[in-house]
Amino acid sequence: MNGEIFSSCAGDRGCGGRVVEIGRSEVAVAVRSTPLHCGCHWVGQHVICGGSRCGLCAGGMPKRPFSFVGVQRPDGSAGIVRATPRDVAAMEAAARANGDELSPGAVYGLARPVARKPLAIRWHSRARSPWVYSPERLALEVLRVHQVQATERDLEAGRWVELVVARAEEIARATGVRS
Repeated sequence: MNGEIFSSCAGDRGCGGRVVEIGRSEVAVAVRSTPLHCGCHWVGQHVICGGSRCGLCAGGMPKRPFSFVGVQRPDGSAGIVRATPRDVAAMEAAARANGDELSPGAVYGLARPVARKPLAIRWHSRARSPWVYSPERLALEVLRVHQVQATERDLEAGRWVELVVARAEEIARATGVRS
């Protein structure tokens, strides 16, 4: 089996920072983390949900689940792939079809043949010596991509939720979305 599986969820709208852009041409990425799962709101840009204290949730703004996976590009640079739950399931299925699992070291070919449509996911191989994103580093990268200024100390002290809530309120005010 070639491991090609299509996820069946609407596509990524992209955000600034280190998110790996997935286009029509396949890009090979080596997985460097386990997926980090969190909800996001769309208010002209993705905003991380602050959970039970989220003003956007309180204002009735829909939330979509996303997973963020730390990856290494072919040029050796690090990046993040934002995936829907179905994209992650398709990555897991592609790996299983080839006797592997979605874990650091798995190498995939990712493409989005049609904008805002499912990812085409093809399992390639397993990297020889995988380095791994720590969960803390991945969380910091995801926060930075979403323009939340956080440090390792913020994560350790649990202050990141306050920072996410503050950023969501800032974006809500700027965009006129009620929170």
